Amino acid sequence: MKLATCCVLAAALLVAVGLSGRVLAEKDASPTIAEIMRKLNGGANSMTRNLELDLKEEDPDWEAIQESTAEYAKLVGNLPKRTPRMGEKASWEKLAKGYFDNAQALDAAARKKDRKAASAVVARIQNACKACHSVHRPKE
Repeated sequence: MKLATCCVLAAALLVAVGLSGRVLAEKDASPTIAEIMRKLNGGANSMTRNLELDLKEEDPDWEAIQESTAEYAKLVGNLPKRTPRMGEKASWEKLAKGYFDNAQALDAAARKKDRKAASAVVARIQNACKACHSVHRPKE
């Protein structure tokens, strides 16, 4: 192989490795607090609202609910990795841990197909919003 061809191939390989590394890093980056909250609680089509409605169905689609609660717990698990724009760190850690504990309880109830327990956890999650928002959510 000619030296010029080897150099071009080596450069192409370095570019490919660099790009794939950046793509992987972007994939692994945890979402922001706002992104997490929007997905979990942002309006009529949020995960929390959809779970609430799904759990009211006479014959819930447990497979879909279980997929959703697993993703829910994963998203909430990212909150402690982030820092809110206001409020004390200790308060954030306590509230984020409480939210994560509830998300895990929700996922566990869904795995057991326990509609009553899962619905109770969704209600606890919905009732906990104000306590966190009053301390950590900027008034915009």
